[in-house]
Amino acid sequence: DPLLRDALGEKLCRNLICGANDLDGRGIEVESSTGMLLNPESGLESIKVEHAKLGFRTRNFRGVSILVSRELVVVRVRRASDGHEAVFCSLHLHPPGQVEASGSSYLRYLEPLERAVLAAAGATAPGAEAGEEAEVCFPVPCFLAGDFNMDPADFRERTCESAFWRAFELREPGGEKTAHRSNPSTRGDFAASAGPSGPGTWTSSALGPEDFGPFESYAADVTRAAEGLIQLKLGQVKLEVGLRALERSVLDVQDLCSEDALASANRAAMREALEGCRKSVASAVRCLKRETRIKKAMRQRKGLHTSDHRPLHFEGSLAGSSSKT
Repeated sequence: DPLLRDALGEKLCRNLICGANDLDGRGIEVESSTGMLLNPESGLESIKVEHAKLGFRTRNFRGVSILVSRELVVVRVRRASDGHEAVFCSLHLHPPGQVEASGSSYLRYLEPLERAVLAAAGATAPGAEAGEEAEVCFPVPCFLAGDFNMDPADFRERTCESAFWRAFELREPGGEKTAHRSNPSTRGDFAASAGPSGPGTWTSSALGPEDFGPFESYAADVTRAAEGLIQLKLGQVKLEVGLRALERSVLDVQDLCSEDALASANRAAMREALEGCRKSVASAVRCLKRETRIKKAMRQRKGLHTSDHRPLHFEGSLAGSSSKT
């Protein structure tokens, strides 16, 4: 996230609305968060922001209970040109297998997001007494998009008992693969839309190559760079061990006492040879340190098409107004 903010620049970052940093699978806070960027030239302004912290407790490799969490932001925006309002959320949900392995139901895991969307939209959920056929009515259009980490059919099956989620229509980008095979689902990126006059009409597509060639090339470059740094560090450590041994040997030779002229000459030659080796090894250590600094300063350029997820493009209407996301 810090590198992304640097790339966006100060002007665009003013319109960047983010959640808190994630707590990853180790329970460690990392500089990564979900968020939404409003184009300053779109005429959209944020009029309400709700936060939804999704998480669950699990155990690390030591058996210690830890919290895994991610905070989503749900934003209600107004368009200056016509006063139309809508609710948007950029999603990144945890894989359902992780959630359910913690002993929590998936619907319970989603409850903070449901409350945040209802609050942002100014809607209310039907009470339990309303029955299974009850519906949620949204006074403004709602559009949730991102990484669900499961196929659309799996998400629908896990949420079919919820009146809130039944109000949404899932928008899959043409059934194409949206994520690299290393992810829990290769079709886990899609959208869900709902509104006062239905889910709206949308077209969607996943951009970039479906074979994820640029991502795999990027990953290979990162791996090679990391392996190179590891080898440089190992070489540096071994040379430094040898350097310390040579320094001790030089001191040991200096401490030798002998009145014999031949022995003194041999000692001087030995000291000179050891000192020459010491200087050579010290020079090699400096060269490795310099090479390590150069390698660390090199940056792998990451872009939209070098990600393990393809960018999604949605275009359509919410409640009769043309909108893009």
